[in-house]
This record gives sequence, C-alpha cells and structure tokens, in this order.
Amino acid sequence: MATMSDDTKPAIYQLSTRLFRILQLLVGLILILGLVYGWKCLSDPLKFPIRSIKIDSSYQHIDQPSLKEIISPYLNQGFIRFGTNALKEDLLKLPWIADVRIARTWPDTVIIHITEQQAVARFGQTDLLNDKGQTFSPPANTIPAGLPLFNAPADQIDSLWKNFQTISDLLAPLGLTITQFMMDDRLSLKMILNNGTILLLGKTDPLLRLQRFVKVYPHVFTSAKMRADYIDLRYENGAAINWHNTQETRTK
Repeated sequence: MATMSDDTKPAIYQLSTRLFRILQLLVGLILILGLVYGWKCLSDPLKFPIRSIKIDSSYQHIDQPSLKEIISPYLNQGFIRFGTNALKEDLLKLPWIADVRIARTWPDTVIIHITEQQAVARFGQTDLLNDKGQTFSPPANTIPAGLPLFNAPADQIDSLWKNFQTISDLLAPLGLTITQFMMDDRLSLKMILNNGTILLLGKTDPLLRLQRFVKVYPHVFTSAKMRADYIDLRYENGAAINWHNTQETRTK
C-alpha cells in the first residue's frame, strides 16, 4: 500500500504540526522561566529571612562570641538557601566541637545542636584524647587540669585507650588511679599511679601481670612505713620492687 510522503501531506496538517511544536516549546519555556522566577523569589533572603537562631550547647569549652562569629555570615543567605553543610564544616573546625546537627524549622528558625568533646586524657605535649579514643588539639589555655598524661606511637592510641579503661577498672577498688600511661615503640606498657609508684607491665600479658599486683596489693603495699617507688611486674612469677629510700628487692 502506498503511503503519503511529508511533501504530499495537506498543507494544513503540516502547519498544525509546526504550531503544536512551537506551542510545546513556549509551554516548556514558560515553565522554566516560572521555576527560575519562583526559586529566585523563594531564595530571596529579604522575602524569607532567618529571624531566629537556637543553639543547644553545654558551653563548657566553647563560647557564644566564637559561635556568633562563624554563624553570622550565613544568616544573610536567608532561610531557603541557608548552607547547613557548609556551616557544619566551619563549626567542626573549632577543636572543642565533636559533632554538629543543624535543622531548619519553617518559616524562619534554624536550630543548631552542638556536642562538645569529652576530654579523658592529655596526649603528648599539645593534644587531648576524647572518650572515643580520638585526639584533638585545643588551645593550651583551655586544657582541663587533672587529666592523665598518655604517650604512645600514633597507631597505638586506640590500644592504649582500651588498656587504660580496663586497667582503671582493676585499680579503682584499691583507690588507685593512673596519672601517666605510656607505651613505647616496642609496645611495652608503663604507668605512674596517683601515689607516685611506677608500674612496669611490659608487653606480654600486661593485664595478667596487673591482676597479680591487684591481688597482693592489700597485703604488701598498704603499709604507711613502706612505699614503693617502682614495681617491675615483667617477671613470670614475681616482681622487682624498689622501696622508697631502700634497695631493690624481689618478691615471688
């Protein structure tokens, strides 16, 4: 069966097809222009300004002026274009901030939840260790007093932190705490207690060695007349003790 080519179609059909295509383009263009205009209106900070900022923070180690300095430039963006991700990144640059959550509440309120770092120890000369075993570097004048001092190879921080928690639990019933906790390049553990005694645990089975110390502590180390300067627990069946102002002795 023969078909009619485009050239032989009725002129009116060809005209209506062109008009329909033109109409489609016009409708599409109007929609695009409408979306652009609509977005421009919505994102206009004068039409939808931010009128309220609510900050939820403990303010233990950060202050409102520091937060205001970071947040203020974002207020000019208006409610719709408010850069939540960018603001979060800027706030996290403050060393004492551990986490930030930002929410927008229609039509003009921004709520910022700030979680501060929980420092559990000093690490080296300038850093602190948080409760997740991560280091951060706050200004020196903001470092809390009384934190234990840690030292270890950078790749052993997590191991040192886990050992610290376990050992602290073992020492707590004795009224002892750790003031300094160290791991050398050979992964050997050493600590200084709050009574000034140095404990050498070594690398092999440090928790087992400490358990031996905890077991004999009430019977050997609680005399007011006898104080150990250091106790070397790296012996398989005993310990070497250097008593204060006396010669070193060994016990089994």
